[in-house]
Amino acid sequence: MRQKADVSRTRAAATGRAGTPIVRSAERVAKIMEALFLAPEGRSLTDLSRDLGLHKTTTLRLLRTLVAVEVVERDESRDRYHWKPMIWMAAAIRLRQSWGKIDAIQQLLDQLADDVGQSVGLAFPSIDGRRMILALYALANRPVRVHIAQHIVTPMHCVAAGRIYLASLPDGELREWLKADLEAITEHTLTSPDELFDEITTARRLGYAATHQQSLSGASGIAVLVRNPEGKAIAAVGLAAPLGQATDDNFQRWLPAMRRCADEISQRLHALPDQEAIAAGLRLRE
Repeated sequence: MRQKADVSRTRAAATGRAGTPIVRSAERVAKIMEALFLAPEGRSLTDLSRDLGLHKTTTLRLLRTLVAVEVVERDESRDRYHWKPMIWMAAAIRLRQSWGKIDAIQQLLDQLADDVGQSVGLAFPSIDGRRMILALYALANRPVRVHIAQHIVTPMHCVAAGRIYLASLPDGELREWLKADLEAITEHTLTSPDELFDEITTARRLGYAATHQQSLSGASGIAVLVRNPEGKAIAAVGLAAPLGQATDDNFQRWLPAMRRCADEISQRLHALPDQEAIAAGLRLRE
């Protein structure tokens, strides 16, 4: 059942932003590389095939090609695939050159968490455009808080950061996105395409998205977009609060600080090369 769901998502992603055709083999390689990047311990052929919704033969053929060009290596003793160590080292060196600016972004999030008294984070869309990846975060300094660090990767439709990112899509593209299978993470997760379309377009009109117990029971979220200088959505600043503290009044009180933080992060991200690769690579620092 899981495999069928992932295949449906792949078919729904046959075109990218603005209808740009996607080369299927390149898309599959990108998904494999992202899966390996997010799993330094390595992934087995079975795991990759299942999670990406690909036949084992297809996955193995792609992995053998990546091994042949020395981007990926196979640990034969454990039958797991990894990024080659030298690739990791090159990525780390490249990232290190930008860590000063990244540290500045972390400081902005730390300040935001202090200002609003809640856990906050900066999330980027995954390569396949189906999930949000938490790149940086700051936890609230209070006894009762949401531990967002335990939720690094979350489906877009059930998290505020993902919904506000989806709100940047034109209506037609959004409806196509919603045709894929939508997983229920909690008993409250909204999976109806029509209802999600209404909520996401409302978020577009309001300029922020809000969710309640959609990805984590007992917690609510609110998020605003981070855009590049051309106005394109590239990430989202999100806030997670215990359900009892997530009132409309509090949301309106927190939003100005969140928007200021998003604007400042946008300026700093603009100075960084390869923003998406850096977002994924930030986890190397954990």
